[in-house]
Amino acid sequence: MTRTRPEPFINQVVSDRSWQVRPESLDATLGERWARGGRLLVKFTNVLWPDEPVQITAGLGGPATDDSTRETVLARVEKADGTVVIVAEGSVPRA
Repeated sequence: MTRTRPEPFINQVVSDRSWQVRPESLDATLGERWARGGRLLVKFTNVLWPDEPVQITAGLGGPATDDSTRETVLARVEKADGTVVIVAEGSVPRA
């Protein structure tokens, strides 16, 4: 299942600091499971300048290979032209 949530991120500068202050995007997508024990590895792959709109796609990717009690989380941030800015992977406790 993939959820796309671009609305809160229009005209945001994405950097290590702005990602830290935007946890509500994962809260809104994954709810209590994220709040109880979400883990995320974030990789910055490209530069994003002020006023560039982005689209964030996040969703569950199936059972985690390293822990049967967790489910994989996948996320990516793309510019309007399709350039990938951030790739993230992690896990949440299974429902």
